[in-house]
Amino acid sequence: MTMPEWKNPFTDKVPYTDNGTFVRQDGSVWLKTVTLGEIIKRRRLSLGIQQRHLAGLLRSDDGKYCSPQTLNNIEHGFRSGTAYWKSLSQHLHLPYAVFIYYGTLKDHGYPMVAMPYDTIEFAIERVMGVVNSYVASDWRRSYDRA
Repeated sequence: MTMPEWKNPFTDKVPYTDNGTFVRQDGSVWLKTVTLGEIIKRRRLSLGIQQRHLAGLLRSDDGKYCSPQTLNNIEHGFRSGTAYWKSLSQHLHLPYAVFIYYGTLKDHGYPMVAMPYDTIEFAIERVMGVVNSYVASDWRRSYDRA
């Protein structure tokens, strides 16, 4: 999604770039941040789904239903909703990697910089490839011998 065309009245330049950053008048760059709850809410609204209806569709990893209050808490950032990520991904047609990216950043206190979903998917696939290659090579056994 590209930012709306807006010209700075002082410089007559468009301060937004295509990747969601904002360029200030002094030339510094400010990164747009977003929470996972905001992404979920925006996507739900863009699909025209009511919160109560979506909550009724969601199931946790162990098959439990999601209450409307739980979904409200997820959208407002009071809960991470980790157990519902797969179901949310399916019903909102969002890549599961988006949930991993924003959920991991929040859990570790990093700023949640808005990024295109295809970039997130690419990065998560690369990281998982590296992790899987270490697991497959049984690197612990060679480390223990040293």
